[in-house]
Amino acid sequence: MTDILTVTMNPALDLSTSTDKVVDTHKLRCTPAIFHPGGGINVARVVHRLGSDCLALYPFGDVNGQGLRRLLDQEQVRSHGVMIAVTAPCCRTGDAGCAQLSQHHLFGSTRLF
Repeated sequence: MTDILTVTMNPALDLSTSTDKVVDTHKLRCTPAIFHPGGGINVARVVHRLGSDCLALYPFGDVNGQGLRRLLDQEQVRSHGVMIAVTAPCCRTGDAGCAQLSQHHLFGSTRLF
């Protein structure tokens, strides 16, 4: 029997990268992007890491949602996704030296995976 059920109504993908510096009017040369499940899904990830039995319930759509599902499977977090016709949002975080940059984007039909 499951100890904890998490319900995330708006799951997100967290994308992180870093660069040495940010200069206006110049391209940023960043490290390769790293994707992690984000939003309320993180609760299930932490509960799982702490050794409790947990089931993450969340809606997912398109290829970004399928990527979210693969990431949870890779971490062996038990989950049940309900297919919907909406794109999962992506939260981008960049690190430029000592400056922390954050953005929240909805990529629409852009394939992140």
